[in-house]
Amino acid sequence: MAPFVSAPVSRGGDHYVVGGEHEPSASSARLSKAEREHAAAAGVSEEIYAREKLRMMRLKKYKII
Repeated sequence: MAPFVSAPVSRGGDHYVVGGEHEPSASSARLSKAEREHAAAAGVSEEIYAREKLRMMRLKKYKII
C-alpha cells in the first residue's frame, strides 16, 4: 500500500513561515506614516516599498547585508 501524502496547508506564495516565524506579505505589511511619506517622495507605490522593506529585513536577518 502506498504511503499517505498530504498537500501543504497554504498554497499561497505571498508569505511563508521560516523557523516558526510568520513572514508577512507585502500587501499585509504595515508602513509607518514616515515610511508612506518616503514611498510617496520616491515615487514608489506603498506595496513596492513594503515588498522591498521586507526583502531588506530578510537579508539582514540572514546576515546577507
